[in-house]
Amino acid sequence: MAELDDLSGVVLLALLTALVPQLQAGLSADLVGPMALTLGLVLGKMALLALGGLLFAQYLEYPLTHWLHDLQPRPDLMISVLGIGLVGAGLAALLGFSAAIGAFFAGLIFSRDPLSVKIDASFDSLSDLFIPFFFLHVGFALDLSLLFGNLGAVLLLFAAAVVGKGLGSFMPVMNRLRPSSALTFAVALVPRSEITLLVMQRGLDLGVVSPDAFAVVVAVVILTMGTVPLALRLLLPPVTTT
Repeated sequence: MAELDDLSGVVLLALLTALVPQLQAGLSADLVGPMALTLGLVLGKMALLALGGLLFAQYLEYPLTHWLHDLQPRPDLMISVLGIGLVGAGLAALLGFSAAIGAFFAGLIFSRDPLSVKIDASFDSLSDLFIPFFFLHVGFALDLSLLFGNLGAVLLLFAAAVVGKGLGSFMPVMNRLRPSSALTFAVALVPRSEITLLVMQRGLDLGVVSPDAFAVVVAVVILTMGTVPLALRLLLPPVTTT
């Protein structure tokens, strides 16, 4: 559920990027047709990308991965998989999408093969190396002075995020899980994190998100990431050691 939640954000990011020219031109009745056409093209290209990934995963991934495994031992196999993932990210960029979308689909095409999944831990070091650069970029783009004049908006958006996301996650499972489990599930899905920051950062770069809105959302992300683990600590049963 958490991954599908992030995927919806990535899809909306692709739509936002495609609609930027129309949004910058201003909304009017004359733009309804071009916007609908743009959305259709984006969804079509995304379907094409997904179909290519499905065909690769079905017919090429297994023989290619096992051939590379026989050719070179780990961690060199990880480098080969990383190279294929970068190719996928590049193809997505050629289609006009964010590289993050291509990387996501590249991960999907390897997810069915147990041999590929085994090398997943090899990427932890790369994540530890490169992920901080993204948050460093977010920090550079954040103007803390803007928060003092927008504290009301921060609290309002935080309340909307908690209540809206909480109810949206609780209601579908309230008849399938025990009330305590459904509540824990809903609270666990409340935090906004890197996908939200990615969308806002992209919007800021494209000029469709103001610095004030960017600062408010970053503050909401920090609040949800800081408070939800504390709430889960109260909801989850204590861990007993034997």
